[in-house]
Amino acid sequence: MPTISLELFKMGDKKSFDYALEKMSCICGGIASPAYIDITYRFNDKVIVVKNVPVLRCENCEEIYSDALIEKRVEELAYKAMQEHKSFISFTDF
Repeated sequence: MPTISLELFKMGDKKSFDYALEKMSCICGGIASPAYIDITYRFNDKVIVVKNVPVLRCENCEEIYSDALIEKRVEELAYKAMQEHKSFISFTDF
């Protein structure tokens, strides 16, 4: 599993992500490279989108690989957006 340093994002340098994760082999034989995606959560009748989530995405099959720290932060941000009655929030909103 890849590891990501959240400290890079606290510095506000999104380009640092390219150095936080190295490319890795995917199960399909392709190469998973750093990418940003949006993740949608549903809480009862509310839909919340967490934007610009850093992941590794396979260039061949588009399989997504993430890190537990990133996933935890995404969940925290989605909950924060729900509490603030927002429909979206960016991963870089610390």
